[in-house]
Amino acid sequence: MGEFGGIRYGLLVCDHTDYDVLLLDPGPAPFEVVKVHRELTGVGILAAKQAVTGPLPVPVLTGVEERTARRCVARLRAVGATAEARPHA
Repeated sequence: MGEFGGIRYGLLVCDHTDYDVLLLDPGPAPFEVVKVHRELTGVGILAAKQAVTGPLPVPVLTGVEERTARRCVARLRAVGATAEARPHA
């Protein structure tokens, strides 16, 4: 592999960044957030309720593409929650 081959490989590997979706605050309608959490994760109602009402911040999704993370954050914010997408550590 030549010098340029190594650079190209590095750009391809480093270009993809996974994101985590974090719930920072359920807001005024926690039941609506529980419903959205269930839709996004596929967990049961009890697990979603415990996640939403437990200690914050709560990771909703981990290691997803940026576009997916932004959509999930938008869905959570639409029901009054405070959420954000952070690069996956």
